[in-house]
Amino acid sequence: MPAATSDLSSLAALAWDPHLDVRHALLRVQAGLFAGAPVRDAEAVASFESLALGLLPGVDDATALAVARILAPVEDTPGSVIRFLVARGGAVARATIAEARRLPEGFLPATLARNPDWADAVASRRDLSPADIAALLARAEPAIDLALARNPAVPLDGSALACVVERARSRPDLAGAILARGDLPLDSRAALYLAAPPPERDAIRAAIAGAPALRASPLPRASREAIDALVADAAAQDRAGFEARLHALLGLAPPAPALDLAAPERHDLLALALAAAGVGETEAITVFLTLDDGIARSVATVFRLAALVRETPRSCAIRLVEAILDRPLDLRRAGRHQPLHDPSAAERARAGAARRERPDIAALRAASGRAG
Repeated sequence: MPAATSDLSSLAALAWDPHLDVRHALLRVQAGLFAGAPVRDAEAVASFESLALGLLPGVDDATALAVARILAPVEDTPGSVIRFLVARGGAVARATIAEARRLPEGFLPATLARNPDWADAVASRRDLSPADIAALLARAEPAIDLALARNPAVPLDGSALACVVERARSRPDLAGAILARGDLPLDSRAALYLAAPPPERDAIRAAIAGAPALRASPLPRASREAIDALVADAAAQDRAGFEARLHALLGLAPPAPALDLAAPERHDLLALALAAAGVGETEAITVFLTLDDGIARSVATVFRLAALVRETPRSCAIRLVEAILDRPLDLRRAGRHQPLHDPSAAERARAGAARRERPDIAALRAASGRAG
């Protein structure tokens, strides 16, 4: 220890002089000297422990927090000091738990996380074991999930990664945190495709297209008749019928997941599902212009979704739909013919046939009555 710390007893006496209140400054200085010492023998550690425990009860929260941030990362900080700082609660406890190089005996991450105010601080620690991570995830608390996703020192893989990704499907904040990790596997990035910003979506599609290991299911391409019927459902704005028919074209056996294709954040899924089913760009544009007014009113959205259908390889679209829905497309679907169960199927098929030749978008908008 430096010479300045050699006479701790006199410094402690000074701190308790009734005419002076130097405890705050003294504790900060001594904590800094302790943390910066190149060597700390047992006597020096014991002397500092006595000084710190004597001064900490009399300092304000700001000083205690500053001292916690100085001492917590120091491996030689006595366990009694760490315990005292945690017992103080509030921001002092959170900083100590998050940054302590070593937690005192009995301070288990899963136990500390039972306090909701400390949960995210525990999940921010750099020394969490796989068992710790599993125990923290078992609590199913949003703050813990988010802190783990944001913690680069935590290796998220296996069942832990699967758990966090599944929860992130319905939590944009968690999805954003996971997607920001540099160690996220491609299949997990694909699962969270809809939560990714546009540049990241482009990167995910390019990576899948160039990754032979991520083979798509050999889904049969939809028949001409089936595509015409799908387009006719869109023209009639029969969303339930359209989605059920698209389920069948994708080989999604009941109970099939809801696609929620009209939701703006899921428009890309509509385009990818059409591409996966084998629907061409011409028919896809008709769907975009007729199925949902929210899509049809935006020329930019129609053009963007049409480009997505045109530029995404079908195998890539299939793989993305599988990842987004977390459902493999049914490999056992036989034949290309999609039965039409509606009595008006023949009429819809004839109506779809009239749209086989691609008109330009302006003409389509006029025909659909959605100009502007």
